[in-house]
Amino acid sequence: MVILVVEDEALIGMALCMILRVAGHRVCGPARSVEDALERAADEPPDLALVEVRLEGDAEGLGLARVLRDRHGTACVYLTSSAEVAGRARDAAIGVIEKPYSLDAVQRTVEFVAANRRGCSSMAAPRGLQLFH
Repeated sequence: MVILVVEDEALIGMALCMILRVAGHRVCGPARSVEDALERAADEPPDLALVEVRLEGDAEGLGLARVLRDRHGTACVYLTSSAEVAGRARDAAIGVIEKPYSLDAVQRTVEFVAANRRGCSSMAAPRGLQLFH
């Protein structure tokens, strides 16, 4: 699965990318801005995007998730410390993982999304993922 990581905190972004690569995924990122994320997605449309809700400056990942969904059919999961903000754009994402989170929770969420994309909808949502739908 191709995964786009959108995270403006460099160490967190690098850690996410590393664990996803080790798990066998193709990873784009970490993208630190909306513009960077859109460029990376244009080069290789992602199956899944892990999107920080509040990016550096005034950028917001909520609008980015909608663009990725509309342009590429990308499934998105928000990463944030404020789930109520993410809830304003629940139409554009599968759900949210609240910070602080474990890398294991992210990896289990990716496995859950991959299983659902393959049609295995019987798998239970992993601990740490708050589903919107």
